[in-house]
Amino acid sequence: MDLVNLQLPPNTDMDSVPFLKTCRDVLRDAGLHVLVSDGGLGDGLNLRISHAFGGFWLIDRCLPRGETTLSNTAFDHHSIDFETASKFYEMQCAETIKPFKHPFGFDDFVLAVLGENLGLIDSGAAVDTARIISDVLEMEPERQVVIHGVTGSELDHEKYTSIRQFDLNDRVSFSNAPIDRLLDACRYVVTQNHAVNLQAMFHAKHTVQYARSAFHHISRKVYEDERLRKTYNRARRDRPEYQKYIYWLCHEHLTNENDPHIVRAILDRCRTFG
Repeated sequence: MDLVNLQLPPNTDMDSVPFLKTCRDVLRDAGLHVLVSDGGLGDGLNLRISHAFGGFWLIDRCLPRGETTLSNTAFDHHSIDFETASKFYEMQCAETIKPFKHPFGFDDFVLAVLGENLGLIDSGAAVDTARIISDVLEMEPERQVVIHGVTGSELDHEKYTSIRQFDLNDRVSFSNAPIDRLLDACRYVVTQNHAVNLQAMFHAKHTVQYARSAFHHISRKVYEDERLRKTYNRARRDRPEYQKYIYWLCHEHLTNENDPHIVRAILDRCRTFG
């Protein structure tokens, strides 16, 4: 009997999430032995399942070094019709983005989102948070920097020791405001959190990515560009085709939990991994 190792978001109860329970039951009904683990094992097929947005879920094969089938797949924007993609993108934005009656306190800032290398990434590419913030301040000498994930009152905690120094910088603010509100107001995002990378696309905001991500295809990648200044210059100037990317992602790589043929969709997705 074949073994399938399912890697889920932390602290996830499969029985409480209908889509995850369906996945497990479908794989078992197909004669596969399903094991839920928090890390890739040597034997069997290693699959990562994570929630993306709007009822769409990512089922992807984990490869050595934390890479995935999606992260190694090329995105060809020429193959996607812009009008079709735009309609789909606008519909997803309406369902995904939480509207706010009042704007954030100021605009034209760079949003730095704290977080470990979460999800489908190369865990060996982690970068110290203090270095990321220092890079932003150097590359953006005239802009404010808002750090999301911690408030000033929490900086005494041991895990924030490396960024405590920035509390004295008059261009740095700390905020735990809803992430969508910050994404709506910022100029662009700097992070090594792959989930924020995806969220930013629904606000048409570019991302400077410091770690490998499943959704890296239209981001600026520090680990690939020859010069850091080039990365940030392009983040300010580029206008990625978010509409085409979201359309391609959903139709080629994600599974819709509302699909009336969900059982077949799950099996077809898993069969593509061999």
